[in-house]
Amino acid sequence: MTVDNTFMIKKIQAMKTLFAIYSPLTKMPYIQCDEETFDDQVHLFTELENAKTFCEEKMKEKIPLLIHKLENEKIILQFYNELYLIGVNAVVYHDEVNATHMELDKIIKIHDWEDKKQKPVLNPLLQLTAAYFFQEARRPEQPKDDPQRNRLLHELEEEMLVNIGRSTLILPVIPKPVKEGEENQPPQLGAVVLKNNKNEVFQPVFTDFSEIIKMYPKDIQKFHAMAVPFSKLPAQVLENSQGMVLNPAGFNLILNRQLLQLISQRFVQTDGGSEKEKQ
Repeated sequence: MTVDNTFMIKKIQAMKTLFAIYSPLTKMPYIQCDEETFDDQVHLFTELENAKTFCEEKMKEKIPLLIHKLENEKIILQFYNELYLIGVNAVVYHDEVNATHMELDKIIKIHDWEDKKQKPVLNPLLQLTAAYFFQEARRPEQPKDDPQRNRLLHELEEEMLVNIGRSTLILPVIPKPVKEGEENQPPQLGAVVLKNNKNEVFQPVFTDFSEIIKMYPKDIQKFHAMAVPFSKLPAQVLENSQGMVLNPAGFNLILNRQLLQLISQRFVQTDGGSEKEKQ
């Protein structure tokens, strides 16, 4: 039986303030898979106190959550666009007394990039599977010897790694200063690097353009973006680099040389169109 949510959709579209639930473990909206519809959904609240109660209940399960206040129409629209980029297809909208499930494409118009000649780099399935994996893997105070949980983590990690191997990612590069006498030469591009607290060098790589903006909100105009299929990513690792870091302002996955090699060997599609891990 189809439920007519027309009134609720208009209500949520008109809201000027909403409270969204985020995971500090991924720095992304907190995502749940609906047990009945299998939709990948997030939670939005009209009342701060109800959002706090939701977070308190989840904390009993050792699931830490944060509340982000969305204060105007522009920020709310940006939030919906973020959901699209990370593969979320439904919203649970909590008003004063009720919780209403609705599909994301009923709230906003979803871009159809299939017929576009210049399709942007997007990896919603990678974002989604990474969110599910890290929401569980980084939960505090979890037993390390629970066979059921370990099987779940293995399955979630495999799904994420498969999607990394299938992905095309964005590698930012930056123009090198022009030397005297080379003004008429093609511009030279250099790598962008990050250092951790051990002074180790990593190169940032991103699932989509919005993740670059998260990392470099004030410097985004400085960068050029290279779209790199994962199969060619290991060749981009600098000699003094430990590897890549995927979405450093998001779920922050370290792709060191060993993990890059593992994904390349097991999860990158071969010329025959099949993945080695399926053989």
